[in-house]
Amino acid sequence: MIRRSTWITLALFIVLAGAAYGATRYKNQHGQADTTPSATPIEIATFTMNDVVGVEIHGPDQTVILRRPDPKAEWQVVQPAPQGNEFADQQRITSALYSLAAPSVLTTLDATSDLHTLGLDKPTYIIKVRLKDGKTWQMNVGNETPIQSGYYAQVGQQIVVVDKYTLSNVLDLLQTPPLATPIPTPTQAATPTSTPAPAAPSPTPTP
Repeated sequence: MIRRSTWITLALFIVLAGAAYGATRYKNQHGQADTTPSATPIEIATFTMNDVVGVEIHGPDQTVILRRPDPKAEWQVVQPAPQGNEFADQQRITSALYSLAAPSVLTTLDATSDLHTLGLDKPTYIIKVRLKDGKTWQMNVGNETPIQSGYYAQVGQQIVVVDKYTLSNVLDLLQTPPLATPIPTPTQAATPTSTPAPAAPSPTPTP
């Protein structure tokens, strides 16, 4: 007959063994999670904003061409040509250039993807960035994705999906070119001069 103390010892051993197994499993699971590499941002731009001296955006019905003599100069709108007192909207151009230099890429696709299905065999939009070293960076833009969260795009041999907001910031320049007009300075209205009321006639004395 097994003594009571032996049963107690055996039960204690089982409890300790279970606790050790659970601790080891927990450590292994969390250790693997901690060592899992984080997602690396996908980079397709090979330039910075300070490298750019020209941008061309070609669409189905419109083309916008921007130039500056050097990266420290202000942008000029070459096409469409400014009219009257229009001038280049530096803020909109800088915002669009930032989107090109740091585009938000949602995913990459296989290089053997069907370009016709993606709309990249005959791109809807072609964006060319001219750099100060004479090189040109080009992005071809095709169809929107089925859920309309981005556009299919191709840079060299790389095919990606670029966030819709990122490209909309650039493509909007085709619909509304980055031209602005001076805000008129309000003129102060002349204060009307009040005319004094005529004095009441003196009463005529009664004889």
